[in-house]
Amino acid sequence: MDKSEFLENPYLVNADENGHVEFSDEAVAFVQRAIEAILGKLQENPSFRLMPYRYQGNSAEFLGCDWSDQQGRSVSFTFWCDESEILLPNPVIPNSNDVIVPDFIDALHLIRAIAVGVLGDSKGEI
Repeated sequence: MDKSEFLENPYLVNADENGHVEFSDEAVAFVQRAIEAILGKLQENPSFRLMPYRYQGNSAEFLGCDWSDQQGRSVSFTFWCDESEILLPNPVIPNSNDVIVPDFIDALHLIRAIAVGVLGDSKGEI
């Protein structure tokens, strides 16, 4: 797929049923900013946990991705979906970041790319 076709796609990540994944330039830049923020703040054995939830029981769905280290420092991301708006924090702040993506396919691939960038491939796979 050439870049002009990809730019017409409303998603940040193009992922097909054959395992082919392609990130937009904006997604790549966000992932790099997130990795730098996490590695810049979390020094000892960073790890993360995912927490999907519905805010106050309503239909708004969120996916929390909270990074922390053994010293209690943290960097958090809250992903939520909006088909009409994309928000990729710039800069990524070393506390809490709201990230708006078109769908949770984009969210999970962004989280996976961040995890690989911070932890490497040896720690498992999302």
